[in-house]
Amino acid sequence: MGLMTSSQAISKHAKGGRANTAATKSIKRFTAYNVDIALSLPTTTDHVQRTIRENGVFYEQQMLAELSALLPEFPCILDVGAGIGNYSLFFALIAGARTICFEADPQVFSTLEQNIALNDMATQVEPHEVSLGAEPASGTSEHVATLDTCLADQHVDLIRLAPSGTEADVLRGATAVLERSQPMVAVQPASLEALAEIEALLRPFGYRKTRRYGDAPVFLFEKGLKASADQGSYTQQILESVKHSLPQTTGIYAGLSTTPENEAALRASVMSLLPQVDGLFVYLAGYSEAPSFLNKFDKIKYTISEETADFSEVGRFWGLGQVEDAVFVTCSDEIIYPTDFTARMVAELAQTKGMGMVCVEGTLLVQVSGDAESQPASSSFALERELIRRRRVHIPATTACAFHTKTVPVSFAECDPGIPADAQIATYVETHNISRYVIPRPAAWLQTLKTERRTAGKTDKGALRTIPPLSLASSEDRVPIIVLSLEKDDNIISALSALKPKVRDLALCIVCDAATDRLKTLVSQHQCKWEIHLLERKSPLSEFYQKLLEENAERTTYLEVRGRGLEPLTLDDGPREWIDATFSKSEHS
Repeated sequence: MGLMTSSQAISKHAKGGRANTAATKSIKRFTAYNVDIALSLPTTTDHVQRTIRENGVFYEQQMLAELSALLPEFPCILDVGAGIGNYSLFFALIAGARTICFEADPQVFSTLEQNIALNDMATQVEPHEVSLGAEPASGTSEHVATLDTCLADQHVDLIRLAPSGTEADVLRGATAVLERSQPMVAVQPASLEALAEIEALLRPFGYRKTRRYGDAPVFLFEKGLKASADQGSYTQQILESVKHSLPQTTGIYAGLSTTPENEAALRASVMSLLPQVDGLFVYLAGYSEAPSFLNKFDKIKYTISEETADFSEVGRFWGLGQVEDAVFVTCSDEIIYPTDFTARMVAELAQTKGMGMVCVEGTLLVQVSGDAESQPASSSFALERELIRRRRVHIPATTACAFHTKTVPVSFAECDPGIPADAQIATYVETHNISRYVIPRPAAWLQTLKTERRTAGKTDKGALRTIPPLSLASSEDRVPIIVLSLEKDDNIISALSALKPKVRDLALCIVCDAATDRLKTLVSQHQCKWEIHLLERKSPLSEFYQKLLEENAERTTYLEVRGRGLEPLTLDDGPREWIDATFSKSEHS
């Protein structure tokens, strides 16, 4: 629909692709976020190309990472003034975006085409040799079009404008896109006057400056949500924006729990949440009376438990029995939540149609077959770290977790005070086949407060023992499985580095002689953070793993470590026979 019309509109002004002529020696190869990159950099005097060549990273890579963390799954990006493709290829390769890019300079456009080909991105990056302006060219030889005529009904999530002096004209030619898609706009204005002109153009569409990047600088404009009499409350506006993607929803509610020694942090956390929710439920564990400030707000409901503080985490679920058909967000009294917190959480939840669970931090387990007493290791998506793309996890952290009460109708009465909240929610969602995701976000999006009782961002190792073997591959999402045969522990680092799957989430089964503590540590610290199972050759393969491999044979790849590299593992008699020959037999088999 939109893209076909876009191609038709652009073809009136743009020429076909040219043969690539840049010399091989101008190609710079580097790795970013575990993805191999190749860029042709033919112009030695160009600042962008020189920076990439000297530093071996994308130009303005940190800014691009922060922008990417704000995007939804599978976004569409417009890169206006794409140059050699630095920005377009980052968004495509690292953020998984579909990118439509515009570059008017014929020589630069030729390099852009080559870089798209070098990275095998022809199906994901759509280049156009065309100038964009406020009005399409008429009766002239100039290749000028507008974003509105090019894009037709194509949805857009971000417009990136290179500094050219024509940024305002490009936006004047994109009024339909701005009204229809409400994309973020990232722009580097040539002057303060140009910035003022851009602000004046975007203000009637409800845009405001929200972020500034670098010294150049680059400004990010986003459409804001502001309560007014005719538009309803802030939370109603949030829900209205996703009403077609969630079940019937009456409101947004949050729950947190606290103990007496944390009263100062509790106040800061509560005040950051109140403007963003319809109601806040506070569980006061170990209190004899409530802090006085809680009585000042009609939105707050609380309960006091004098007897024990054992429910200090599980108390986050206390309010669930008092709301129906709602988005519920569990929170921590040790965190200050940003002003866009519930809006982002609801938007991310809407991408699952309300059928999943989303969180800001979460844990993947390193699990061992054959030893029920073995302490599982884990790797976490930490609260403080940036995350560019959504990732699946085993255990969502209830410090910042959102779900729809129709999908997760848990009740406080069912909770066990002896088991941490994270472990209980993980067991529930696994039992009910509910996918859970850590959402993309900038670094330090949530601010952790310094308290004597520091629990936010920490994994309770003891609680991991209460969780049965888990695998993302056994859920409806059906992630791929890789079986990796390992001879020596020391080879695991190079083997994991050589493993560059095209997917973000996978289940990796490492076949080893022994699941030593050292091996657990090495794999749990790997930067890519995959689900990992250590399968010991000397031990019988449990029913869980036998079933996992046999039922998912069609999407399982077998590899073995050879030196510092990986080679396909030859299965002469098939997977089942290889499993029988590799693992010890149970005494009862």
